[in-house]
Amino acid sequence: MLAFIIVLIIIGAIFSALIWLSGFDLGTVYQALLKGSFGSRDALGQTFIRVAPLLLCSLGLVIAFRCGVWNIGSEGQLYIGALISTLIGIYIHLPAVLHVTLAAIASFVGSGLWAAVAGFLKTRFNANVIITTLLSNFIATWLLYYVLQFHLKPPGTFNVVSDWIQPTAQLPIVVSNTLLHAGVVLAIVLTFVVWFIMDRTYLGYSIKAVGVSNPAAAYGGIKVNQKIITSMFLSGGFAGIAGMGEVLGIHHLLRPSISPGYGFIAIAIALVSKMNPIGAIPVAIFLG
Repeated sequence: MLAFIIVLIIIGAIFSALIWLSGFDLGTVYQALLKGSFGSRDALGQTFIRVAPLLLCSLGLVIAFRCGVWNIGSEGQLYIGALISTLIGIYIHLPAVLHVTLAAIASFVGSGLWAAVAGFLKTRFNANVIITTLLSNFIATWLLYYVLQFHLKPPGTFNVVSDWIQPTAQLPIVVSNTLLHAGVVLAIVLTFVVWFIMDRTYLGYSIKAVGVSNPAAAYGGIKVNQKIITSMFLSGGFAGIAGMGEVLGIHHLLRPSISPGYGFIAIAIALVSKMNPIGAIPVAIFLG
């Protein structure tokens, strides 16, 4: 926690110096910043709908990083989740609760499997996870664009966007007159779920053991390769939930720019929070 506070102080000092060197009044800038982020119900909603995908992606990265697997593909995994949830939101017809639940599960599993490929390549061919996941970002981006352009874009539409998802697939708004949707609440709940898994279960213990030392973990009876693939699956799954939230909770359609780089910013959140799920919350708020 001390390191986290020190990092925030350093970032704040650098930010303040840049403002001062630009000739702006620090008090005025910080007042506007706080008012724009927390000064009204709408501002709070706008802030936390950005926090949710950052937090979800960082939770997934915490799991992978704790396992010693450097997943840099969270952005692409978010795109896969967004694509899957869009397909379900448009083409599947179900009652509201079942519709959203199916989209969430499918997005988690689909993005998890997408990420698990890099884990498999690591365990089977010792492929560098940083490289494979980084490349997978480009593949996911172009896959999303291809499906949008040639399969999901309504005929006669100039912009490359999908059709609207069905109302039953939309995440409910939890605070009236804001964009604060149920996905934000889910992100907070999942933060404590990840904390519990990583700090209170054998799965979390074994994942962390693999991250500390593969040979020692294997000597202790832990299936190292299985844990690497599992951690990548979970990591991708959380990014997929983030993508689902962007489609079902905010935009209600799919567009190429569905994420402004949440998956990459989440890397910084996971590292600054020292891979602590609870610590990721204030960092995500600060960067959101």
